[in-house]
Amino acid sequence: MKLFPTILLNLFGCFCFGQTFFVDAVWGNDQSAGSMNEPWQTLDSAFQRIDAGDTLFIRSGDYRPEGQLLFQLNGTQVQPILISGYEEEIPIVHGFTIAYSSWLEIGNIEFLGPQQLPPAWQDMPHIMIDEPNVTIDQTWEWSASVPRRLDSVMTKYSSYANFFNYGYSSLQTWENTPSTGINLIGCENMDIRNSLIRRHTYGIRLRGSSKHINIHDNVISHCLDGITGFWNGQPGTYSFGYCSISGNSIRQSFRNGIMLNDGANHNTIAFNDVMFTGQNHISTYNLPLQNDSAGYNVISDNTVAYGGYYAEFMEYPGPSAISLHSSGPGCEVSGNYISHQVSTARYGINLMDGNCMIADFNPHGSVFSNNVCYRPMGNGMSVVHSSNHRVIHNTFIEPGHGDPTSIQNGVAILISTSSDVNNIFSNNIFSFPKRGGIFAKGGNLGTQTYIDHNMYHVEPNVPVAANGVSTTFSSLPYAGRELNGLMTDPLMIDSLGHLAWNSPAIGAGGATYSNSYDIVGTERDILQPTIGAYELAVMTTIKPRAQMPETMVYPNPTDGTLNFQQANVAKASPIQLYDLSGKLLFEKPASTDGYEQIDLIGLVKGVYILRVGSQTFRIQLMN
Repeated sequence: MKLFPTILLNLFGCFCFGQTFFVDAVWGNDQSAGSMNEPWQTLDSAFQRIDAGDTLFIRSGDYRPEGQLLFQLNGTQVQPILISGYEEEIPIVHGFTIAYSSWLEIGNIEFLGPQQLPPAWQDMPHIMIDEPNVTIDQTWEWSASVPRRLDSVMTKYSSYANFFNYGYSSLQTWENTPSTGINLIGCENMDIRNSLIRRHTYGIRLRGSSKHINIHDNVISHCLDGITGFWNGQPGTYSFGYCSISGNSIRQSFRNGIMLNDGANHNTIAFNDVMFTGQNHISTYNLPLQNDSAGYNVISDNTVAYGGYYAEFMEYPGPSAISLHSSGPGCEVSGNYISHQVSTARYGINLMDGNCMIADFNPHGSVFSNNVCYRPMGNGMSVVHSSNHRVIHNTFIEPGHGDPTSIQNGVAILISTSSDVNNIFSNNIFSFPKRGGIFAKGGNLGTQTYIDHNMYHVEPNVPVAANGVSTTFSSLPYAGRELNGLMTDPLMIDSLGHLAWNSPAIGAGGATYSNSYDIVGTERDILQPTIGAYELAVMTTIKPRAQMPETMVYPNPTDGTLNFQQANVAKASPIQLYDLSGKLLFEKPASTDGYEQIDLIGLVKGVYILRVGSQTFRIQLMN
C-alpha cells in the first residue's frame, strides 16, 4: 500500500515523484503500513516493498540482529531510490550486500561490523610488537611450505596477525571470517555518502564490474581495507570502473586505505583524507589484468599521512604512501600532499621502501606531478621495473627522515633497475634529501629520456646524483644531465612546500616538460614555469586542504578509547573533557611527544565536549 507522494531533488540532479516509508527497529511492525506513525520494523521487509522513486527513512536503532542484508533494488535516472537515516538520526546496521542494482542512494547510516580488535590493541602510530627479539629478513622466502619468514612474522606481530590470512587458514582472523560494510556486486549509478563504517574486514568492496558509483563524505575506520575491489576471475570483467571516491575520511586501515585492484579502471580518487594506515594509503594492484582495463585512474588532491607501520608484515619489500603497482596506461598522481610514510622492513641495514610514491611494474607510463612529499622515511619516489613515466613539478622535502642506517635509501628519486628507462624528471624540488637527489641504483641515468631543470638543496657531502653504487656526483651538470639544473635553497616557508616571495625557484623552470596548472590550480607560466608544486609564492593565503590539522582526535565516534595527535609538540596543550552540563570530568597535562591516548570506559553513552587548548571537539561515546 502506497503512502503520500514525495518530491525529492536528489544527488543525481533530477526531481523524483515517489512514496516515503519508514522503518523503526524499536516501535515498528512489519504488518504496518510503513508510514511515519506506523513504521515497518525490519529492513529486510522494507527492502522487499520499495520501488523506483521511493524514499526509505531508517529511524535510529540497532538493526544488526538482521545480519548482513542482501538485496536488489533498481530505480531509474528520473526515479532513484533513497535509503537514509532520518534527519539527524544515525541507525546502526551490520552491513549491506547489494547485487545488480542501479540508481540507488544510501546515506546517514552507521555500518558497524562484528570484528573485534585484538586484546590490548593500541591504534597507530603505536606499533604492536609482541616479540621484539624476533628478527625478520625481507630476503627470506615468503611461503607456507618454507615457513621461516611467515612464522617469524606471525610471532613478532601476533596481535596484528589477527587481521590476516597468510597461510594459516585455521586461524579465526578478520580475513578468514570476512565481513563487509557495503558490498556492491555488479551495481551501477549509485551514491554512497555521509555514513560511518567501522570494524569490518572491508569497509566498502566493489566487484562484478560495478561502475558509475559515487562514494563520498564517509568516515571509514578500523577496517583491514577501507575501500577495495575484488575480481572473481570471470573473463571480460573487472572489479570496478568509472567511479568517484572523494571527500572520505579513512583512518586506522590495517592494510590499505583505498585499493584500486583487480582491473579497477577510469576511477577518480580525489580530496580524501587517509591517515594511520598499516601499509599503503592509496594503491593499485592489477597483475592479472594489467592492460587497458586497469588504467586511466586519477589520484589527485588527497591528503595522506602516517602510514607503513606494519611493513615487515608485507610479502613484498615494503609499503609506499601512494603505490602504482601493475597499472594500465593513462594513470595520473597529482596534487597530493603526502607525509610521514614509515617502514620497518629492512634488507640488512637498508630500509625497504617507505616511499611517498612508487611506480612498480608499470611499463605503460604514468604522470606524477604537483605533489608535495614531506619527510618519508624512505625515498620521495621510487621507480621499479617501470618506464615512460613523467615526474614533473613535485616538491620532495627531507626524504630519508628518521632512518639513520640506510646507505642507498632516503633519496629524492630512486631509479631501481635496468628496466627503468625512458622516464622524465623535470622541474622538481629536492630539499634536504638525506642521501641524495636522483640515484640510479640498478638503472642508468643515461637511459632516461630527460633529466633537467630540477633544484637540489642538499647537505654538505651528500651527492646530488649517483649512477650505480660507485659513481656519485656532487655538482651540476652531471653525466650530461641537468644542464639547466640549480643547486640552491628553494626558500620554502613551511612543511607544505610553500615558497617565499624571493624563492629562486620562481620562474626558473623549463617549459619542455611542464603542465598547465599547479597544485592549487594556479595557471603556470608556459615559458618560464616555477620549479616545484607551486607556481607562485605564498602572500596571505595557504591552501587549506593540504594543511595537516593542528590536532587530530580519532576515532570519533568511539567505543571507549580516544587518541590525540598534536602536530606541534612544542605547543602541545592540556586535554580537558566536559559533559554537556559543563562539568569537568578529567584533565590531562600536555603530552611530551604530541601523542596521547585516554580511556573513556566507565562513562555513560552520549556526547561529551573535549577541549585541547583553544580547540573544541564534540565526542560521541557509543558504548
